[in-house]
Amino acid sequence: MESENNMNYKKVIESILFVSGEPVHIDVISNAIDKEKEQTIEIINDIIESSESEKDSFEILKIGNKYQLSIKKDVSDIVTPIFDKRQNPKLSNQAMEVLSIIAYNSDVTRAQIEMIRGVACDGIVNKLLEYGLITESGRKETLGRPMGYKVTDKFMITFGIKDLRELPKLEEINIEGNDE
Repeated sequence: MESENNMNYKKVIESILFVSGEPVHIDVISNAIDKEKEQTIEIINDIIESSESEKDSFEILKIGNKYQLSIKKDVSDIVTPIFDKRQNPKLSNQAMEVLSIIAYNSDVTRAQIEMIRGVACDGIVNKLLEYGLITESGRKETLGRPMGYKVTDKFMITFGIKDLRELPKLEEINIEGNDE
């Protein structure tokens, strides 16, 4: 039998994840329930294990050091389109190509993307920003101080990736130019 105190922690954690609507860092959850990180992870793993039955429509996703409450895939395809037409936008092959370049080369600039692709990418980068799949990672300390881009938690969730190291291995792309 599970302790009443542990049940309360589970309720608080589920509530935090529900209200947030976005991935929440483990440190934030640990601070909220006043537990060590390892204890918090154990409680979250208990919640995940108990929600694996078919009767539950929600699950907790682990994305790096963050957790998010999400609807399960079997109902997601039905429910998501009702509320947000842009939740899972149809991406062109060109947009997928740019997104892949950013995923594999975090903190990459538009100029670097264009060098790899051989064509302009302004419109595509703007759309990916609008969809929330990429974000600005900060200005580079190079001539012109161009903006770098990286993928977001929404990218990770959309593509079912917990860590960028899960991406298939590719030959390294040299985005600097002449370093051979």
